[in-house]
Amino acid sequence: MPTAAVIIPVYQKDLNPYEQISLRQCVSILGRHPLVIVKPDTLDLSDWLTDYPMLQFESFDQSFFRSIRGYNELLCSESFYDRFINYEYILVYQLDAFVMRDSLMEWCRRGYDYVGAPQFSDVRPKREGRPSLREFVSGFFQQPLLNGGLSLRRVKACRRLLKVYHTVNKKWPGNEDGFFSLHYPRLIPYRWLMRMPGPEEAIDFAIELEPNKSLTLNAGRLPMGCHAWHVYDLDFWRPILSKYGYEV
Repeated sequence: MPTAAVIIPVYQKDLNPYEQISLRQCVSILGRHPLVIVKPDTLDLSDWLTDYPMLQFESFDQSFFRSIRGYNELLCSESFYDRFINYEYILVYQLDAFVMRDSLMEWCRRGYDYVGAPQFSDVRPKREGRPSLREFVSGFFQQPLLNGGLSLRRVKACRRLLKVYHTVNKKWPGNEDGFFSLHYPRLIPYRWLMRMPGPEEAIDFAIELEPNKSLTLNAGRLPMGCHAWHVYDLDFWRPILSKYGYEV
């Protein structure tokens, strides 16, 4: 059976109410798996063990937690995945995610290298105005973005992709999920390195944008989880969270 750990990035000790819900639900639904808090090396969260004694901690340089850019740099570093090399998979669970059921092992057994909430033509944001020629042409070569906020990653595959990429390039300049999704046309040469589901399958793993439309596209079935639930259509999620005991 595949081995997997749940990785929870944390930037600060005090969580807002939405983050508290996210963490409690993670522990409740995924608590049978190793739960690893990824945090700055200067942040002491030992008192969290009073409420959540199952938590483990992995600390990284505080510079990675000061900005989104730093976070992207951390997750696009081979050394990050080295920390979890004893697991076949990691589930990155940011504290704006919410998980409805534990299908983690089922998704691991499907053998994909990277899975996240898909952004494809039916659910991604509509941009106003006419696209530039570059945007128009790029659209034919882009793969759907699979959001990294709640994402499953095969550790060795992600490390291999980074190692190959870094032989000819320096740091990845954008968001880390755009890289691991191999979303952009400039990443076409690396697509053979990663196995990912199509968006119609990935939408049963997680949804983010347009939750009502996403649920319809998934034949009315709730996915394993969702990302940014309090950002995109909170009214949609209120009755669902209520079933789990959370009033928002």
